[in-house]
Amino acid sequence: MTDFMEEAYAQAVMAKDKGEVPIGAVLVHGNNVIAKAHNQTQADGHFLSHAEILVLQQGVRFLNTPYLSDVDLYVTLEPCDMCMGAISLSRIRHVYFGCYSDFLKKQRSTSSMGGFLETKCYDLLQIFFENLRNKNES
Repeated sequence: MTDFMEEAYAQAVMAKDKGEVPIGAVLVHGNNVIAKAHNQTQADGHFLSHAEILVLQQGVRFLNTPYLSDVDLYVTLEPCDMCMGAISLSRIRHVYFGCYSDFLKKQRSTSSMGGFLETKCYDLLQIFFENLRNKNES
């Protein structure tokens, strides 16, 4: 486990050397590193270029599958909400991270409020997935 985190750390150092926020990530399948990346938001000019997002994209291409259910992620910093959402959707088996982020609690600048047309929206999703299940069972 320490070796994989060391590889993630090396990616973070690469990010720092390039003027990026020093975060690195590594994907492991079996006992093999299948993808590694570091933050590239400045280089790409895009807020989505977090190490975790980039490494997930590489892993999906490498394994030629939309889900990474038998893959582990090693990352140097506790993933942000955006990355955790992507990690969850990718079905990563386990996330190992280096340090906790106090910044995560302070970064939420977007106000949100829910419950508008809640039942109507929920019912639409329920019907969609019920129809999808019925279609797949046929």
